[in-house]
Amino acid sequence: MYYRVQNLEDFPEALTPARAMLQSLLAQELLMARDKASPFNVLDIEEFDPARLRKPMEAKYAHVRHEFESYVQRRQAGGGPELFKTFEEACQFLKSSAPWNYVDGAWLARFHQITTRFALRDIFSEELGDGDLEKNHVVLYGGLLRSIGVNLPDGDSADFIDPRDGMEDRRPSAGTGATSPMTKRRVCLAYSGGLDTSCILKYLLVMR
Repeated sequence: MYYRVQNLEDFPEALTPARAMLQSLLAQELLMARDKASPFNVLDIEEFDPARLRKPMEAKYAHVRHEFESYVQRRQAGGGPELFKTFEEACQFLKSSAPWNYVDGAWLARFHQITTRFALRDIFSEELGDGDLEKNHVVLYGGLLRSIGVNLPDGDSADFIDPRDGMEDRRPSAGTGATSPMTKRRVCLAYSGGLDTSCILKYLLVMR
């Protein structure tokens, strides 16, 4: 499915099962979110309110910033790595995260409309490197993997996420639902924004 959705010009019939898969994944996430105790749960907002919606997001940002600052202080005080016990574990995390990092920015690919806010166009351009291939986020991630000795096939090839490459963890692949069709625009925006916020701490910890 990952390969087909990235090559829709060759597999247009993939949209229907991809949409069904996305619906299923969203339903699973909603069930888990309802059962998960969290001060940042957006499901607690019963009626749409921009101010109330900003509150949990701002709290999440503050939490991530505090967690990273605390971690840096512990490392400076002589503490060791916490998220991964070994360099190999950290490398495996980066490798397993390749499926959704190789479609970084794709969630904005269908937003080219006259009514699209410039901020979204600007984000999409930045994801692509603002015209500089070396700054393209997918290219950057591929370079990061190669720097740690991980050489994966191209993300849009049939060989990508093949079991022989040690890509057994399917959870990151599920996150690529953020590239779904325009019918889920608001869900894509919310998911991608939350995903970036929750994952940035892990990447910072890996690189420390």
